[in-house]
Amino acid sequence: MQKKYALGVCAAVAAVLVLAGPASAGTLVNTTSATLWGKTYEVSQWLVGNDLDAIDSAYNLEPEGMTLHDGILYVAGDRDDDETFGNLAAYDVLTTPGDLGSWTTIGTNPTGGDMWGPEGLTVNTSGAGYGAGMGQLVSVESKGDDRVGIIDLASGDILDVNIIDSMDDIAYVPTRDQFGVIVEVEVGSDEELFLTYYDHTATTVTDSGVNFMLPPETKGLTVVSGDFAEMMLDMPVDEDEVLLFAAKAGSGYDNRLHMYTLDGMLLGSVSPFTAADEIAGEIEAIAVDEVNNLIYIGDEEAKVIHVVQVPEPGALALLLGGVVAGFARRRR
Repeated sequence: MQKKYALGVCAAVAAVLVLAGPASAGTLVNTTSATLWGKTYEVSQWLVGNDLDAIDSAYNLEPEGMTLHDGILYVAGDRDDDETFGNLAAYDVLTTPGDLGSWTTIGTNPTGGDMWGPEGLTVNTSGAGYGAGMGQLVSVESKGDDRVGIIDLASGDILDVNIIDSMDDIAYVPTRDQFGVIVEVEVGSDEELFLTYYDHTATTVTDSGVNFMLPPETKGLTVVSGDFAEMMLDMPVDEDEVLLFAAKAGSGYDNRLHMYTLDGMLLGSVSPFTAADEIAGEIEAIAVDEVNNLIYIGDEEAKVIHVVQVPEPGALALLLGGVVAGFARRRR
């Protein structure tokens, strides 16, 4: 059934989205726990592999790109015809935070004859520059030519495509008014990963020349407040914004989480990221809902999104006692 708009966001944003109704929904397959920076939290695990069935049952959603904006969790994957074939899933997490049972699909149109399969998604919230228009996502895509482009959610068109090498994920960093991008760089005979900042205009993104090295297999990126980082790390964090990365298992490494200052100082790591009774896989995408203290972690191999419920410090004892307290975090 076709729905003009089924997600709980403001009417202004709703007016520009063209969404197809789901044939089924994200499925809660497990509730478990995980330890992050020495504290144990509840984790719900949602199987999303079949969430593009409304378009074609041959498609599989294997999360590689993810961003949260205005109560919608946008999730993307490779463009192959047995994966997303250029389609995204959009989950309504405003009405019931952390619940991926209500969702719709978004189709994108081919660009230059190629489908678009985002490795990374973000939103430029500044109101100016690249991808700052209403109903737009900024995304990076790495099949063939590595590209950054703007997804227009109303039409599905990919706008203002720039060819840029080896981009794995992207996040808009408000305090810098730049995009932070995970890029692969040849260093001698090896390839290393860097976080590189990109300047932007209305139609272009350009390397600022500012970067720092990242751990191997780092794939996912999001920006969180210093307050949120301080709560997670349980230590003072004198930063307005912090970068939170997801690094996948492979090449002798476990799934990991890393937190860095914008200048590249490591604040802390979770190694390995595991959950009791886990659905094992490779984590490649990450998004955070600071209002409801939720971390969404996309697992490409397992076709799962792990949703970590992070209570405020005062609620932690309740969780450890077996009671999950859904307090919204008070901002300082």
